[in-house]
Amino acid sequence: MRGVHGVCYIENVSPMKIKRISVKSTAGPYSIVSGAGVIRRAAREVAALGRFSSVHIVTSPKVWRAVGKTVHRGLHLSKRGPIHLFDDAESAKNLRSVEHLTRSLCRAGADRKSLIVAVGGGVVGDVAGFAAAAYLRGVKLVHTPTTLVGIWSEPSIRLNWCLLIRNCCAPFPIANSAAASRK
Repeated sequence: MRGVHGVCYIENVSPMKIKRISVKSTAGPYSIVSGAGVIRRAAREVAALGRFSSVHIVTSPKVWRAVGKTVHRGLHLSKRGPIHLFDDAESAKNLRSVEHLTRSLCRAGADRKSLIVAVGGGVVGDVAGFAAAAYLRGVKLVHTPTTLVGIWSEPSIRLNWCLLIRNCCAPFPIANSAAASRK
């Protein structure tokens, strides 16, 4: 490892091979796929989950500028595929953002057989996860984290958002909201 002008370079590191980790949870089994180039196989991974009536990308403008083309190609989306953008500042992790996102999903024609792909850090993962659990009582969700915080956003969905639901509105059983975010 050497540093030049405030930048750290890690040398002699081979690219990480794609790895699949199977997770068994009370909400049902799911897989975590990680490694170099995994986004290029995103369409195959999504196809293995089943057939979807539509695929909706949820991200922030900043993240979409950085990785949008790669995600678009990896998922084999049409040019006009629905992309739902919202601010990913920590202050945007609130019910107003969830409402904005669910209204956007509704306008784009998302239904119970749709898939939401969250692309971004922790705030994007948390808001998209909660929206996926709440929208039409649950649609399937795929997390595509772009930060270390984003990798851990799914567990925080259960901790933060489910507490919020339980304390504020509880429109459906808490177990269903956590299960829906894992689909």
